[in-house]
Amino acid sequence: MSKIVYDKLIRDKVPEAIERTGKAFATHIISEDEYQLYLRHKLHEETTEYLESDDISELADLVEVIHALVKAKGFTWEDLEKIRHEKLAERGGFDKRLCLEYVGGNECLIFLLMKNGGPIIARNSTYVNKDGNFIIIHPDGERTPVSEDDIEASYTFLEEMPK
Repeated sequence: MSKIVYDKLIRDKVPEAIERTGKAFATHIISEDEYQLYLRHKLHEETTEYLESDDISELADLVEVIHALVKAKGFTWEDLEKIRHEKLAERGGFDKRLCLEYVGGNECLIFLLMKNGGPIIARNSTYVNKDGNFIIIHPDGERTPVSEDDIEASYTFLEEMPK
């Protein structure tokens, strides 16, 4: 049987579960500095697992890692909750499901030189970049999607040029 190398932080009772299978394994105790680094890696791992599965049990794993991070940083869960409540009171939560499209006035000119075809010129517009895809939002609310792969060059002028 081949050996699989993990080099990752595991829950405290995982060695007992592996032992019951009869498989060989090795663990070691990491330093405090390593612990915080490994916790950060674990946070990333658990976040990825949740995003891929959308499973609530993965959210429970995330919360467990956050508990460990809070403790490793010398804080309590109550400290974290106090900060969370302060931010909630000041900035609100996410109950309204608001999506920020852009910030700023209608004072720019966007010029996109396309690889295959002519330029796109958008006056008094703005654009947002979503995962490598631009969406130009025109003053009337119309949206023009543009793939980043199709753009040869882009220029945004903060002050509108004469018509």
